[in-house]
Amino acid sequence: MELGGGAVSSLMDRIEATVSAVAAGAFDARVVPIGPGDGTEERIAHGLNRILDLVDATLKEAQGSASAAAAGHYARRPILRGVPGDARRTLQSIDRTIGMLEQQAGSIAAQRARQAEASHAFNQQVAQLLGSVSEAAVHLADAMDGLEGDFSASADAMTELASEVRSVDEHLGSVATTTTQLHATASAIGTRAADAASLVGRSRQDGGEAIARVRELEGTFGELKRSLSFIDGIAEETRMLALNATIEAAHAGAAGRGFAVVASEVKALAHQTTRAMGEISESVDNVDIATRQSAGGMDAVVQALGEIGQASTGVADAVREQRDAVVELDRRTIAVRSASQRMAGRASHLHGEMLRARKTVESLRARAQGLSGEAQALGEASRRFAQVLELQPASETDTPSDG
Repeated sequence: MELGGGAVSSLMDRIEATVSAVAAGAFDARVVPIGPGDGTEERIAHGLNRILDLVDATLKEAQGSASAAAAGHYARRPILRGVPGDARRTLQSIDRTIGMLEQQAGSIAAQRARQAEASHAFNQQVAQLLGSVSEAAVHLADAMDGLEGDFSASADAMTELASEVRSVDEHLGSVATTTTQLHATASAIGTRAADAASLVGRSRQDGGEAIARVRELEGTFGELKRSLSFIDGIAEETRMLALNATIEAAHAGAAGRGFAVVASEVKALAHQTTRAMGEISESVDNVDIATRQSAGGMDAVVQALGEIGQASTGVADAVREQRDAVVELDRRTIAVRSASQRMAGRASHLHGEMLRARKTVESLRARAQGLSGEAQALGEASRRFAQVLELQPASETDTPSDG
């Protein structure tokens, strides 16, 4: 059935209006009504509607699949049934693209899981390491406290030793004065032989006082030996503390190298102290022997004076023997006094070294406390870093290709 001219014009107008609407983006526009005829214009209108149905269906399938894929739902795929030709191939290309996106999303998810696992493992390792560092720093600070106490005790012992040495020096001064008096007495005995009995009595009295003072000096030497033994024990304890500190520094690794050097210096100082105490002990032993010999000489003097009282004929010989013994005692007393002064100088030097080592220990303790604080700060930073990695979105770490 053929349409009239007016009907044809109206149908063409509707076709043109539909094409214009589609060109403007309205893909749901259709040519309606078409009419019951089968003329060329009507066939064109039906064909245009079929084309628009195919295009609209293709676009809707593509849009639905793309929207689902963008939301992470890759099971929604384009429906190919009833879609022919290029439209079908376009939807198949979209389907393949969605499949590639699904594979990439799975790969990204697996990568993020591995990244989270690695971040967690890294955080645990850092936490363990920082815990070890913090514990080592605490142990180091405790060791520094103990070592500082030992240094304080050593310094106090050095002060006491210096005081004892000064006391010994005072006693030696008294002995020197006594020997001078004995020497003068012996000279007076030589020049006043006529008054032998009186001089013998006075000399025996002076000899008894000298022997008592020598005995006091022997007791002082015993106290000095005990002080030296105490100092030697302190040096041994200091050496053991230095050894323990070296072991702790080795456990601390690179952070403990500076303390290992200080511990080595402290150990060397302890060895030097031991050697110095050995030398001082040897000197004290020599002085003790000399003092005992002097006591023996004084006993001989007193005995000689007694013999003078019994037999005046041996006065001259006894006086000479007494004079010689007094000279020897004076010489040895001077030697002992010089040795005590040297020992006092060494004790003062060791006291200064102990004070300097104590300052070093205080500095190391401050560094250990700083190391503990830095370890805590580093641990907090590591936890924040792990949290940032876990919260970081996938788009910032891996961007899938457009396929």
